Amino acid sequence: NKMGYTSVTLLDKKNAQCYVLENDECIVLAFRGTELDETKDIVADLKLFKTRSKTKGNVHEGFYDETTSLWPQIEQHVNAPDSKRKKIWVCGHSLGAAMAQIAASRLSGRIAECFTYGSPRVGNSRWTKAQHFRHFRYVNNNDIVPKVPPSWLRFSHGGQLLYINYYGNI
Repeated sequence: NKMGYTSVTLLDKKNAQCYVLENDECIVLAFRGTELDETKDIVADLKLFKTRSKTKGNVHEGFYDETTSLWPQIEQHVNAPDSKRKKIWVCGHSLGAAMAQIAASRLSGRIAECFTYGSPRVGNSRWTKAQHFRHFRYVNNNDIVPKVPPSWLRFSHGGQLLYINYYGNI
């Protein structure tokens, strides 16, 4: 409330989670990352097969499935009559970062910006090149998650890399 959000909703479908924050001008979609004690999250991370995205190219099947499970609830918020004119901000960490990118790709024309932290590679190069939203991708110097799935499986990163070095400098 202090930040001006008049509505905060937790979307949860089989443990895929996203907070939706809204005010008169914008919507924020904040996706939860992997919880190491949640088997479903680990399974999603390990589903390395590619599946056709709803836009262009192919994406990681586990990340796609997690995003898709929440999609009807997300659409209810972003496509509500009083929400259609609002810009959408998207963010997430780890698994949540991958979900944020898939969601942003589906809402591309309405995305103000996408911020991801410790994101794994999400899609193939065709999918990555088709993304036309502002995306800031933060990577901590010792984080292994941005190195998976391996590039030799033809997954790639998108967005503007903002590397955080050992000393905490970007």
